[in-house]
Amino acid sequence: NLANAMGPGVVSMSFGANEGNWTSSMDSAFSGADMSYVASTGDDGAGVAWPSVSARVLAIGGTSLRSYTSTARDEVTWSPTGGGVSQYVKVPEYQTASVQGMGSQTRRNVADVAFNADPATGQYTAIIPPGSTSPTWYSMGGTSLSAPQWAGVIAVTNAVRAQNKQGPLGLVQNFIYKAATTTANFFTTIMNDIASGDNGGYFAKSGYDQPTGLGTPHVSKLITLADGSGSAGSTTVGTPPSVSAVTINGVSGTALSFSMPHSSSNNSLRWDLTNAPNGMTINASGLVLWSAPVAGTYTVTANATDSVTGLTGSAIASITVAQPVVAPIVSNATVAGQAGKVFSYTIPPQSTVPQSFSLVGVVPAGMTISPSGTLSWTNPLAGTYPITVKATDTTTLATGTGVITVQIAKATVTATGPVISASALTGTAGKFLTGTIGISASGERSIRINIRGNPSGMRFSVSGQSIILRWARPVRGSYTLLITATDSKGLSAQATMPITIN
Repeated sequence: NLANAMGPGVVSMSFGANEGNWTSSMDSAFSGADMSYVASTGDDGAGVAWPSVSARVLAIGGTSLRSYTSTARDEVTWSPTGGGVSQYVKVPEYQTASVQGMGSQTRRNVADVAFNADPATGQYTAIIPPGSTSPTWYSMGGTSLSAPQWAGVIAVTNAVRAQNKQGPLGLVQNFIYKAATTTANFFTTIMNDIASGDNGGYFAKSGYDQPTGLGTPHVSKLITLADGSGSAGSTTVGTPPSVSAVTINGVSGTALSFSMPHSSSNNSLRWDLTNAPNGMTINASGLVLWSAPVAGTYTVTANATDSVTGLTGSAIASITVAQPVVAPIVSNATVAGQAGKVFSYTIPPQSTVPQSFSLVGVVPAGMTISPSGTLSWTNPLAGTYPITVKATDTTTLATGTGVITVQIAKATVTATGPVISASALTGTAGKFLTGTIGISASGERSIRINIRGNPSGMRFSVSGQSIILRWARPVRGSYTLLITATDSKGLSAQATMPITIN
């Protein structure tokens, strides 16, 4: 994580643990932008270890360097080197059947490449003990040595690329496996093919093999190939990414996202934007994001750079962000009128933009609304009418609706309805409770009473113009009785009676 924060760069790992079904959960550690990760395959013979088994890590096997000159070297497999076929990691895209010796695979193969790892033929290393300034030289070995040597090769390659204004290699596997399929004489010119020896489970052979991968590097030729600045044995350098222009429309304040259409090799791409408005970004897959677009017209250039070849392709994104279309607002309201009297109600203005009003849905006969929003009814009938009013913006044609509830009361009469008297009651759980509901209606001999909301066990009885409430075993809680009294003329009254049981 520290290396990722310091990147771009190269991370060398000379440690390992037996792979398991947990290994893929660790891959997020190897996702730093423009980072290269290398790891030793181990010194215990055939087997697969993490982190070298990760598809995002260049797995380094070991060789024994028997002899060498300035123009040639004789190497065989170092028998303790790790390497094999993973049981858990699926085959990465770069390990294709077109790679010589690879064949069709379903699981990740390690190693990817190799370097001298035999302590008997190893590299001299200076050891300076604490407190001393004099070095002692030892011949070191192991894949723990071959891994940092490959890291050094990658670091030098990145430095040369930087001098030629190219980005770092990043995921080196994409570059080197592609080169194995596109570069003439790859296994003699760019890499030294290790075709003899074994690690106790897998044998070296022509082309790719598990103990030594694609072989050991001819470093200067590998750097020249990766730099793309010269010839390295009939090298195919590659073609730039193809990016297509797009035209995008959006609305101010509404998050905008779109992908830049593109095609390229299997190499990963680095994306950036030119002339992008504030807040607009592009991710590693070419997806452009703008969380809070501002109205206007924008011409943005999206640039895709091949992480291996450094070649770049670009295209224009023409973006138009319009002001949002605002729907008119009709505020819900409840208005009253009286039967037989002309009814009129004007919709309150909610906007300064020109609007036209109309009625939709079920409308009582004779009710109309003017284009300016005045609701009229010459001879209204008693009742409650939910009326849906639609407002239309005459410029954008956007619409909005609201419900005006028209309550038309009956014509005024002198008769009065029943009167209910019901006071709130408070009682104690489990203790007998009683109360009185008073009912009166002038000139009436009988009144129809309806009581709702009464809890289980509550009983009522009539005594003169009163109703006696009795509850033998009140239950703790709050209750509300809804009492309706209707006389013989059809006039009615309602009242509520709150009851609290502590």
